[in-house]
Amino acid sequence: MGFAEELVRLSQQILDRKQHCDGNEEATKQALVLPFFQLLGYDIYNPKELVPEYKAGFVANKEKIDYAIFIEEKPVFLVEAKAIGKPLENYDAQLAKYFNSTPNMKVAIITDGVLYKFFTDLKQANLMDGEPFFEFNITDYTDDKLSIIQNFRRDRFNLENVITQAEDLVYLHAINAKFRQLFKNPTEDFIRFIAGDIYPRRMTPNAIDRLRPLVKQSMSSTLVSMVSQGLTQEITKIEEPQEIHQEDVPTKSEPLIVTTEEELNAYNEIAKVIKNEFGESSPLDYKDTQSYFVVHAGKVTRWFCRLHFRSYRYLTFRLSLEKARMLTSKDVIEHHDGARIDIADISEIASLSELLITAYRDVAGV
Repeated sequence: MGFAEELVRLSQQILDRKQHCDGNEEATKQALVLPFFQLLGYDIYNPKELVPEYKAGFVANKEKIDYAIFIEEKPVFLVEAKAIGKPLENYDAQLAKYFNSTPNMKVAIITDGVLYKFFTDLKQANLMDGEPFFEFNITDYTDDKLSIIQNFRRDRFNLENVITQAEDLVYLHAINAKFRQLFKNPTEDFIRFIAGDIYPRRMTPNAIDRLRPLVKQSMSSTLVSMVSQGLTQEITKIEEPQEIHQEDVPTKSEPLIVTTEEELNAYNEIAKVIKNEFGESSPLDYKDTQSYFVVHAGKVTRWFCRLHFRSYRYLTFRLSLEKARMLTSKDVIEHHDGARIDIADISEIASLSELLITAYRDVAGV
């Protein structure tokens, strides 16, 4: 039986058990929480792997968090469990206190045995973000959330990949929020962008007010049309893959991530620019992912350039659009990662040296 099927079975068990755990924290841990981490592949009976009552860092009086998960004797995340029926948001501050006092931890989870909220420190190192980067309800989840939770399995867990994915999820949430806001109330700039070359007269405030309901109507009808005609499947074919569905999980003979010769050659070109500017000893490395090839200053969270060589060839730089445009004469497009520049082949990378140097300096602090 595969992981997805095992999760369905556990989900049904939790639906049956949760009414008997209501308000009882110990019952919640035993009947709901521990079976979930066991399903993820952790040995819940091994105190070297799942440490109960873990003393969290330098908190006064060594306050204890419910569990710390270790892999190969290295701590990977903290877990605080509350009785089912208690609102988890009331305990986010408690979890933050544990997380902030334990610098060697990068992921913290709070759960009531049904809902799991995952936190990290994207905004400021060693200070837990106020909002979770991912939430998983074991009794009500989608295929994309199933794909994400599998990255927390013991046999798949990679901290750098988790942090990269956390960043992507935060960006995606912000983009989704912006789209929802545009659907509710299109901004003046958006209306000018959509209708500026269609409306025959000067775009006055009265024209904006006239066009706003038409833009809203057009967006709604276009979305309905795309869904009804199945065009979303066609879009998916030309976009970069953002998630792994169960049927796409590779076998041993079909690796998930393939680092191409072109990506390595591009990395070597970037390395020449950085080493020439900052010296041979400058920290520099790469990390390939399912969607892009990351170039970073020694840690994946300190990335400064990403290569997108899947469907198209383009680079994204960890720079604002305005700064990027000041550093190159090439066309720069806004991207959720920063600034995007399309290229025909890797021979163009040398001409982007100012962008590379500036982006590297910003993340490396040199």
